[in-house]
Amino acid sequence: MPSTQKIQFGFGSLRNTPHVAEDARELEELGFDIMGMPEHLMSGNPPNSTCLSIPVLAVAAGATQRIRLLSTVVLLPIYQPVTLAKMVADLDIASNGRYIFGVGIGGEFKDEFRAAGIPVNQRGRRGDEILTIVRQLWTEKNVTFKGKYYEVDDVTLNPPPLSKPHPALWVGGRRDAAMRRAARFGTGWLPYLYSVERYKDSVTKIKQYAAEEGRDLTDFEWAHHQQIFLADSTEEGYQKAVASFSYSTSRPVDELIKSYYLYGTPKDIIKGLERMVDAGARLINLLTGFSDKDNPLNQARILAKEVLPHFKG
Repeated sequence: MPSTQKIQFGFGSLRNTPHVAEDARELEELGFDIMGMPEHLMSGNPPNSTCLSIPVLAVAAGATQRIRLLSTVVLLPIYQPVTLAKMVADLDIASNGRYIFGVGIGGEFKDEFRAAGIPVNQRGRRGDEILTIVRQLWTEKNVTFKGKYYEVDDVTLNPPPLSKPHPALWVGGRRDAAMRRAARFGTGWLPYLYSVERYKDSVTKIKQYAAEEGRDLTDFEWAHHQQIFLADSTEEGYQKAVASFSYSTSRPVDELIKSYYLYGTPKDIIKGLERMVDAGARLINLLTGFSDKDNPLNQARILAKEVLPHFKG
């Protein structure tokens, strides 16, 4: 890895909402570049504890000065587009341009679409319309739009976003449709559960799709969610990963864990991260596997001391 490359790190899987201000301050002090905040309206039934990322990150913005604030990810289809555009613009201003509007279309939890009154099979088309509208609202006045799902009639946001031409917009997902969305609308790419090979392939595809759209990706940000399991040994880390695996799949769990997760000692984590950097990732949001008794910030402290310095010079 050439020494001239600037690699940045975020930290996600934080504790619940009441701790957001103190966690944000500590992550900033530890030297993390990004604080990631997941989002769900309702995951499971009975539901797990969840939050909407924009209001929670607004609290983090007021508690910090430097760290960037990333939604991982805003579920586009559950929002009304003008309201969403206004919320993002306001947080962009309040955070002095530090907010990263990470977006996705969801679908893994059907209950949250039922709760929002949105058919889950419309989520991709609705998401694309919403992105079309919010980008116009951030950059134009007197916006009028008529689509299949949404209509906007002579709307102007005042004040407009601080960031120009608009707030950072990272598209999350796993499939080709998400890659096309990133190439068309995004300023960054944020996949999850990706092997090194699949990440490298996604970089190639997005560049191809962007060329078809006539887009210049010079300032495009190549990010990645990376699940890690810190432990005192490689085997202990592997066992933690196995214990946490909860996805329904026809593929062998062992194969998926070795493809998607990093586990073991800090040295093991460094080796795995180097491979992802070589595949093209430049901003890596670390997601820690932990039990209910663990404080994930303990892992952030270890990472800040033993992993981040390796990449920061």
